[in-house]
Amino acid sequence: MAKPTRTVLQILVDEKLSDTEIGNALGVTSQTVYRWRKAEGIASQWEPPRAQHGTAAKYQNGCRCAPCTKANTEYCRRFTGAKPRTEPEHGTASRYVHRGCRCDLCRAAQSAAARARYARKKAEQ
Repeated sequence: MAKPTRTVLQILVDEKLSDTEIGNALGVTSQTVYRWRKAEGIASQWEPPRAQHGTAAKYQNGCRCAPCTKANTEYCRRFTGAKPRTEPEHGTASRYVHRGCRCDLCRAAQSAAARARYARKKAEQ
């Protein structure tokens, strides 16, 4: 296709069409449209769509608000197959160590786990 006039190109750009959309309309590639625009000194008016709050895309663009964080968590779970995180039960050494629980049950479980580790090490020597 022959290069369109500057006026035609300016009209298409003013409609905020991307180079790809202009190229599809004229039957050429987006790279050709880009070269034509640069040769004529026409800046692109097209803006990519912005991510909305409460979406994984907005989280990945740097937003850390609660709705975006939740959306990203759900997105990751959906595609990685991860299960929702559950709290360890009371009365376990894991709850004592990882969650900082200091109830009597968790203290006793941590103490028993430490004694068991000590006994295993002693037996190995």
